[in-house]
Amino acid sequence: MTAEILHEEIIRTLKAATDPQLVDELLSRLKRSAGIEDDILQSQDRRGDSKQLREVLLVEQEHFDRLITMCEQKLPPDEQGTIFLRLAEVFKTYGELGRAEQVYSQMLKRSGGKQAKSQVAEAYLRRGEIFSLRGDWKRSASDLNRSKKLFLELKDRHAIGRVENILGAAYAERGRLKLAEKYFSHALREFDRTPRAPMAGVAYMNLGIVFNIEGMYDKALTQYKRAQSSFESTGDVKRLAELHHNIGMSYLFKGKYKEANGEFDVSYSFSSPANSISLMGLSNLGKATARFYMNDLPVALQLARRAIEAFTNCEDRLSLADAYKVKGMIHRDMESYEEAETYLHTSLRLNAELGNKLNLGETYFEIGVLENRRKDPKKAIHAFQKGKACFQKIGAREELRKTIEQLNYLKGSNSGS
Repeated sequence: MTAEILHEEIIRTLKAATDPQLVDELLSRLKRSAGIEDDILQSQDRRGDSKQLREVLLVEQEHFDRLITMCEQKLPPDEQGTIFLRLAEVFKTYGELGRAEQVYSQMLKRSGGKQAKSQVAEAYLRRGEIFSLRGDWKRSASDLNRSKKLFLELKDRHAIGRVENILGAAYAERGRLKLAEKYFSHALREFDRTPRAPMAGVAYMNLGIVFNIEGMYDKALTQYKRAQSSFESTGDVKRLAELHHNIGMSYLFKGKYKEANGEFDVSYSFSSPANSISLMGLSNLGKATARFYMNDLPVALQLARRAIEAFTNCEDRLSLADAYKVKGMIHRDMESYEEAETYLHTSLRLNAELGNKLNLGETYFEIGVLENRRKDPKKAIHAFQKGKACFQKIGAREELRKTIEQLNYLKGSNSGS
């Protein structure tokens, strides 16, 4: 993604949200201002009307901040709120989570009762989702609860379902699967009460993710099929990209690596035209994992590097931790053990900081495999025991079974030596 593409998307969004003529006027003012500064700094005479004003990119913080100020001066509060919400969503779509959070925060600081309660509630919901994506659970829960309170006052059942859905996803990320199921079920109930039932597809997909973590892969695939018909009927490209990634993960856990790789390809084909950096990163990470298990290590390494670049750009530390784990696995199988150790322990540190119990357990498991390869059964047993504790806590049955199998093998080998 280039700055020019994001600049054009911001302009399109502004023109769709308000008077296009006003947007042209504001852009012209920004260009004139830039021209005045050029005159002063370069001592050039640019007074002629025929002179071309230089392009000003709205993705640059200085110009964007001034544009927002001019919008506040020119537009009524409710129209300002609409623009804030739409611009923040543009930043989020293009993987600029920090900029999206900044816009929502600006909106909430300026609301002061002037903007509609529904817009304030929506800003809290969306900022809460961003905090959740970045593993900032405390601030996420605070924003989501504020949002839910406002939507309850507004009696907006559909919006309440959206809040419940995000809360469920946050609990799933932290391995609290029973709470996640509870919130997803609440969300489904709310969506079923509203005329916009297609949102139920999101809850079905998230329920599938929970079943996948629990090792019930066929049950997960059933939920994904329910979600797929919903997303296809509405043409929701972004959700279809997420869905095919999740289907790929189920095939991955079932050991069907070619099928998994195919689903990740489909996911990428949906996310790439939409320039969704985070989803493109997830597709590449999924493909890297599939290629790793297919013993295509050079391709797996290349894909993992692409995923790390994407997650770094969009500040997705949860996915970055997972990508470090996969890169550690690749280095381990290439017998570059010191590099493998560094990547796996970096993943371990990030997952511990973010409270991601599932990925923490998975990383301990891979460290156990590494230490076993390095002929250090004591360290391997310690790592597997740590992983076992994580899997027991969240109810990841299949991962628990594999870990116990490794422990029994190692302990048996030690007792016989």
